[in-house]
Amino acid sequence: MKQSTRILGIIMAVVMLLSAIPFGAHAAYAQYVTAGGYNKLDQPYVTAQQAASMLLDMVDKQLQEADIRFTVDIYISSKTLELTSIDTAINSITSFWNWNYLNYAFNLFSFGDIERMDMYWIKNCPLRTSPGQTDIDVIIGLAKFMKANYERIGKIIDDTFDYGFVETVTDLPATVHDIPGTLKASVLKSLNDGVDPPAGTTANSLVQKLIDSLIVGTYDPATDSYEGGIMPGLAGKTNIFTTSVYTLTTDLINAGIKDIVVPLLARMILELAGVDFSPEYPGGDPSTVQNLDMVIEIVVGIMGTEIVYEPEDLLTPLSKMTAALEFLLVDGGFHSFAYLDDTGLHITDAFVTFISDIVRVALSLIPNLGFLKATTVFKTEAEINAMTMPECYAYLARLLINEFVEYAEIPETATTIRSVLTYLLISMSKDILPEYDFDAMIAAGTLNPDTDGIFKVGTVLIRYYLNGMTDMAIPINLTFEQTLSHVVNYLLNKYPGLFDTSDILPTDSVWTKIDKIIFDIIPLNWLPAQFTGSQYLIMNWLIGNVLDFNYVGLLSIVYRNPNSELNKPVVTVLFNTIARLVNGMFGNRAIMPMNINSVDAIFGKSTLRSIIQTLSQYLADYANTMLGSLLPIVTKLIGLWSDATYVRKAPAGTPLVTYAALKNKLLSYYPSNEGKNYYNANYFFMDQEDYSELAAFMCFDKARKEVEALLAAYEENPENLDLIANTDASYRLTYYYNRLQLRGTTSVIHLNKLIQKCAAANYQQADYTAASWSAYQTAYNFAVAVKNAALADTTGTYRQSKISAARHMLMKAVLGLKPFVPFADYLQLDYYVQQANEMLNTMDFSQYTSASIQAFIATLNATQAFRRDITADQQALVDAQAQALYDAMYGLVYLLPPGIAPVLDSSVDYYGNPITPVVVNNSPTQRFIFGLTYGGFQDSFVRTIGGAVLSVVPTSFGRGTGTRVRLAFGGIVIATYYAVLFGDINGDGNIDSGDSGLIIDYENFYLNWNAAPFKVKAGDVNGDGNVDTSDAGVVTDVENYICSIDQTTGNFFML
Repeated sequence: MKQSTRILGIIMAVVMLLSAIPFGAHAAYAQYVTAGGYNKLDQPYVTAQQAASMLLDMVDKQLQEADIRFTVDIYISSKTLELTSIDTAINSITSFWNWNYLNYAFNLFSFGDIERMDMYWIKNCPLRTSPGQTDIDVIIGLAKFMKANYERIGKIIDDTFDYGFVETVTDLPATVHDIPGTLKASVLKSLNDGVDPPAGTTANSLVQKLIDSLIVGTYDPATDSYEGGIMPGLAGKTNIFTTSVYTLTTDLINAGIKDIVVPLLARMILELAGVDFSPEYPGGDPSTVQNLDMVIEIVVGIMGTEIVYEPEDLLTPLSKMTAALEFLLVDGGFHSFAYLDDTGLHITDAFVTFISDIVRVALSLIPNLGFLKATTVFKTEAEINAMTMPECYAYLARLLINEFVEYAEIPETATTIRSVLTYLLISMSKDILPEYDFDAMIAAGTLNPDTDGIFKVGTVLIRYYLNGMTDMAIPINLTFEQTLSHVVNYLLNKYPGLFDTSDILPTDSVWTKIDKIIFDIIPLNWLPAQFTGSQYLIMNWLIGNVLDFNYVGLLSIVYRNPNSELNKPVVTVLFNTIARLVNGMFGNRAIMPMNINSVDAIFGKSTLRSIIQTLSQYLADYANTMLGSLLPIVTKLIGLWSDATYVRKAPAGTPLVTYAALKNKLLSYYPSNEGKNYYNANYFFMDQEDYSELAAFMCFDKARKEVEALLAAYEENPENLDLIANTDASYRLTYYYNRLQLRGTTSVIHLNKLIQKCAAANYQQADYTAASWSAYQTAYNFAVAVKNAALADTTGTYRQSKISAARHMLMKAVLGLKPFVPFADYLQLDYYVQQANEMLNTMDFSQYTSASIQAFIATLNATQAFRRDITADQQALVDAQAQALYDAMYGLVYLLPPGIAPVLDSSVDYYGNPITPVVVNNSPTQRFIFGLTYGGFQDSFVRTIGGAVLSVVPTSFGRGTGTRVRLAFGGIVIATYYAVLFGDINGDGNIDSGDSGLIIDYENFYLNWNAAPFKVKAGDVNGDGNVDTSDAGVVTDVENYICSIDQTTGNFFML
């Protein structure tokens, strides 16, 4: 075989393909300063050709920096190879291979594996400068070269490649002989905050450390807790290399309930119950708690259990609710209803009954809670008890949606969750799709909200948003399944080569296509055994269970499949998923091996050789279909470009825009409505329904908010002025404003229906308060005027958003109609009077200043003499008087600041004589209470002053040394004292050999008490300022009744 058919180009391949391992971000060059284009939302993209040029430019730069040149000298002639760019390398190697003395050189020197290289595709590879060629052609040519030499490339990876004579005439980079190690070192450095880790550090350990710091946090020995993590409850349970996905998921859920769900749920429930939170009351204002205890007791009663509170649990409403939820959800109080273990989530029949009872009770209580304003007529308790559970769920959903979803209209006829959600979507569509009259379709029987109506309405909304934000061009009048099929086909056509579509047939349904794509990457056995595919997952499990409010069915996904891959460790599952994705892109070729169980294993020579060698073997076969989709993604991921690279900016030379100019431009496009009413002639209306292109409006709206942020930053601090940012933002604002096109036609269908509904209701002024009737009349007249103006408009410039606003304001006015009440409501005021009298009869006047007491009594007397003939339209007067009494009642000023004081003779010494405990308050870390008797701290030893509240947290062994005595005021802990029983180190309230042993361990540095000064205090019983053997001896003598310790001073004395 002629040696002239081989080439030294493997050197080029090594450098070009492997010396650029530490991919970094480089500035865009002039030839691709301009984006390849922009999508509908004006987000930039680059073409595959541009991405290829970026990538090869990066490789060229790496080759130039490496500056590899060497000469082959055979005495009678010589040849220099220059590998400083892709083109120079190809030309240089081609010239070398055409050298007349090449065969002589091969006979004279051994070139090892280089002589066996197939260099056809190097000789025939297009240059970057070749006319009529693109950089993609160059990449494909190089890929073909890799295919022809994939085995030799594999030998380069595991360092079995024989470079022969080349290694004697040039200094090859050391990395060439340890490519896996070089790659691993780079990864280790990036995982270690950019610093080379100590020798022997594994990638596994750094990955695990990163995961632990993010999830669990960093352990702080001073506080004996984890700081900075989102779920410290996962400590010791996050080993992704040994823990299965199922087990980790179970632990994640359990920790998430305790660390995330309970705190959020506790505050949310309190806020719904009307509890106020403020800097003064971060744990909730106790005076605003009205229904909390009732709700907790009802739940406890239904569950048939009892919540045991610790004293500190009762300090604030938040601490009490948190304790209740932790008992129910974490400590097992809920386990008789539902529990989570390694096999999955188990829901009992008792849980279903419990939820049903809770819902029925909630429906009976809701009218009395007072937070529902949109509903005035509620079902009676008898009507609720007669309803089925699906009807109860629908009723509850209707109440909450009508209250909290703005302008939602869920009628009483919606008696299923499916119909409630259908009407919710219809409400959403009335503004953005005003030409659709779904209500008329329901009346005509062509749309059934209790069956498939939600899919018909949802499909229209999906089409509106997807067509508005993408170029999917979904046709009208498609069913839900047809729309989904259109979306799937669009994605497959837009991103060819990224998924394995070789087994997709023209006759396949959309569900079959999804199954073949998704479950080739994510095995179906990830799901419980009863799940048969994507159609079951989406239509039955997700949508079906949601529409039927079958929460048990929804939770069925949290169940372990004994045959699932998820029984394997997390890392193995992750790498298997990546392998299936990558291998699928290559026609299911085994590019990446399965069941890799560690990060370090990736960098093993045999594993990395297998990956690179197989990739080299098949890349050329799939390059044409893959690169068009993959190159723009890859170049963006490695930082060669970003959206910010191509964001639209003002042309060079544009005058800088000042704050005033920017504000004036914004007001010219989007006038302020400050100080105006919606019915004023100069009120400005603008929203997405005004324009023919949703994307155009979204782009303008984003630019508007960007300008508003710049203006707000300047107004907050003039030093934030950035003239260049102002200029670019001003340019974008104008650019996007000029792209806006009014839709040209308007629809008053829904506004007219609401007007007719109001007319038919025949509201009468005498039935409502003057203020609410005035608001209704204004809104009604405005709505009629807007309808007439829209119908009369022939210019095509009338705004649909003004029609929407007229409908919204009329809906709000109708809901705001308040029945006329002859007299004001005195209930709150009378309640405060009752509270004030009770307080006056039981309070200790010696605790408060005379001025605040006098103010309280004067306000109480004034309130008791307050007028009782005030009408409802002057309710504010009654409310103000009630507030004044409340402020005086809870504004009493204590004579002394909040604190703690010892109770005289409340303790006893060794001989049983009464002694007074000692309270020391030297500093935040030197707050002690001593002078205690055996057994440790008792609540009767101290008293509070200034309205403070105490809570006691014993040690793990009792109420001895280290017992925390927390002093709180206004729901906030303001100081923590530590009990000190001299001679008691372990906190059990006794003085014995266990304590002397701890002192000896401390002296010998086995223990560190830097974070426990109370132990040092308790251990120094001879008063010499040290804790050592002599103190241990005293403790031993105390145990043996040789001596005792004066607990008020800490000094021992002989018996």
